Parts: sequence; structure tokens; C-alpha cells
Amino acid sequence: AAAAAAAAAGHSTGSVLGPPFTIPSVPQIAMPPLDPDQRSTIDKTSGYCARNGKKFEDMVRDREGSNPKFSFLHDGMEGNGYFRWRVWSQLRHGMTDHDMDQLLAQTFPLPSEDAQAELHRLVESLSGSKESIRALRSWIMSNETCIDWICMQLHARVAALDNFAARLHVIYVVNDVLHTCLKRRGESVHAVDTTSARMGPYMIRLLVMPYQQETDPENRAKLAKVVGLWKERGVFSARDAAAMEMAMVTGTLPP
Repeated sequence: AAAAAAAAAGHSTGSVLGPPFTIPSVPQIAMPPLDPDQRSTIDKTSGYCARNGKKFEDMVRDREGSNPKFSFLHDGMEGNGYFRWRVWSQLRHGMTDHDMDQLLAQTFPLPSEDAQAELHRLVESLSGSKESIRALRSWIMSNETCIDWICMQLHARVAALDNFAARLHVIYVVNDVLHTCLKRRGESVHAVDTTSARMGPYMIRLLVMPYQQETDPENRAKLAKVVGLWKERGVFSARDAAAMEMAMVTGTLPP
């Protein structure tokens, strides 16, 4: 009971490196990385940090430096939100790995194996044609309860591609999905568009890489136009759209 009270108060419960451990502001639950090795590293490191304190985290960050395996220790990097949530959950609630895995499964459901295979087939065959974009959009809308996992799959696809046109095709699919949600929202005053809301945080990461790695101003303008339409049509708030535009131009991801 004393240990739990100490953790709830923001103090380390047995750290030899850094008491007191200040509990960070409440982080939102975040989807774990798709790469199982990266997820395993985050899971283990978050446990060590929760037990040993802030100085332990600082020590690992300093020791590993630019090691990409530990990039999640830096704000704004992939996996950082998931790492922060795991540390907080263990400190504040004393959650076990099993507890966190259960909560993740409830919050971020996955499509069936057959549906996952179909998504990969549609993504691989995406050509930019209206038919291929429509087919992928339809699959996404049919599986929108899994939108967080889908967004991460699309980001992984964009990261794996090496030409702007192919990356733009993926973003056009996302644009189609968002406008489908917008249309549905406009058809009923009672409609609640949770899909767009859940997609929003993934959009910055999806846009920054193709924008920053593209040198052709005309191609960059195509991405800026997409975000401009989202702002103009109310897909996202003006504030959120401005954050996307700023991130694209500066290449800086928000924490």
C-alpha cells in the first residue's frame, strides 16, 4: 500500500538512480509500433524506467545517443507516445504487462488475418487509378474500427516507398476516406465522426516524410493543397491543419 501510494504521489518505489520520479502529464494510450522487435524494446525499457526512475531513462538516452533502436526515447519520434503511456500506466496504476496488453487489444482492434492479407494486396496494387483508390477506400471504411492499425500500415507503406507519386497515391486514399467521413457527418446531425478524429494524430507523420524528402516545389504544393482542402472543408480544425502545415515545412514532429 505504501509503495502504491508513493507511486501515485509521483515518487520512485525502490529506485537507486533517480528518486523522486515525477509522473509525466497524463499521456493518451498509443498504438504500439508494428515492428515486434521495436515493441519488445519499448516494453522492456518502459518497465526499467518505471522501476528505476527518470535518471535511468536519461542515462539510457545519453548512452545510446543516436542509436535508432532507442529513438523512441526522444519526443516526437515513432514509439515515443507508446513508451510514455506504458511508463505512466505502470507508475500511476501499477499495471502489469498483461493489463496493458488487454487494454491495447480493446482500444486498438485488429482486422482478421484474411482482411489483413486483403489490405496488403490492395496497397500493393494501388496505382493511382480511381478504381484502385476507390477499392482501398472501401476496404478501409469497412474496417474502420481498426483505423489506428490501418493508419500505421499506411505510414509504413509511405516510408517504404521511394518515389513521390506512389506516396501521393496513398495520401489520396486517406483524403478519400476523410471526405467520406465528412459526407457521412453532414448527412446527420447525430453523426459522430470518431474515425476522422482517430486519424488526425497520424496525419502529421504521414505527411512530413514525403514533403521533407521531396525537392520539387510542384509536388510539395500538391501535399499542401490536400491539407488546405482539409482545413477549408472542415475535415480538421484550422488549428490542427495549421499544425500539419507547420510540421511539413519545418520537418519537426510534435511531442
